[in-house]
Amino acid sequence: MKVIKLKDIAERFNVSVSTVSKAIAGYTDIKKETKKKILEYVKKVNFRPNSIASSLKTKKTKTIGIVIPNMHILFFAKILDSIVNAGMSEGYRSVLMCSNESFEKEVECVDELINNNVEAVIIALSDRTTEYAHLQRVKDSAIILIQFDKISKMIQSSTVTTNNIESAYELTERLIKSGRRKITHLRGGYISQVSIDRFIGYQKALEKNEIEFDKNLVMISEDGSFEGAVSNLQEIIDKGIDFDAVLAIDDKTAMGTIKCLLTNKIKIPEQVAVVGFSNAAYSKYLTPSLSSMDQSTDLFGTEIMRLFLEEKKMKKSSLDYDFSHVKIPTHFIKRESF
Repeated sequence: MKVIKLKDIAERFNVSVSTVSKAIAGYTDIKKETKKKILEYVKKVNFRPNSIASSLKTKKTKTIGIVIPNMHILFFAKILDSIVNAGMSEGYRSVLMCSNESFEKEVECVDELINNNVEAVIIALSDRTTEYAHLQRVKDSAIILIQFDKISKMIQSSTVTTNNIESAYELTERLIKSGRRKITHLRGGYISQVSIDRFIGYQKALEKNEIEFDKNLVMISEDGSFEGAVSNLQEIIDKGIDFDAVLAIDDKTAMGTIKCLLTNKIKIPEQVAVVGFSNAAYSKYLTPSLSSMDQSTDLFGTEIMRLFLEEKKMKKSSLDYDFSHVKIPTHFIKRESF
């Protein structure tokens, strides 16, 4: 038997979810006829509202919603843990959802959180998100929106991100100062702001050191997979393009890079140096171990909760709130690959 939700009742009577919740909670600012129909139907189907419905009177559910794009990437799992722990310390429970890098699924996740009257939607966007009406619905519902890591500058909200441009610049310049001049960049797609910013950092470092940008040294991996990294680098090798270093967008891509280089009997780091991003747990166990930029994932949760509580306090006082944009510091972890 299908579980009936507030959304189903709203669709049946062609009203908003808020109207259904108000009817159940005993509000008087809706039409009596509408309220009567809803309550009769609720009784008929034995609908059991949860605590969220009754929370409309106070607008406080002490619940935050978190949407991440991938449950299998350790980086997001660590940030998720950081947010949940920070929330618990402030008395908030968390509703966790995953878009699986699907825009359609992301919209469903956000709408579900709105319907459950969470106090905040904390989200890292999918790589396929190019429209933002669902995020605007969060704001229109008087729910606090905070974006983290994979964000869009097209929607106004507070954000918590890594200093991606500066970090990619630092990695590229480290390679250059070690004598590497032909640096391949295995980047992500054109939509992700993370991918865009790291590419910008790479370009800026080349420009500063008077190294001409070579588009043949840049490969795009839309899915960011291990196999995609192997395939992309193999294509460069097969074309006979000369390179002496690889800047990978993340550690999974760097791991694919190492696999491809070893398969082609290319020595690391003597012939080609490899650096990654995120300092994944497995990075130190690779052979050779991977040099990577650590993104301080443990700091994300604290900063996100701080921004949420600040914005909530300002809204409660009916004061204007200027969105904050926090950059989490990174630090380089040197290992055998560079």
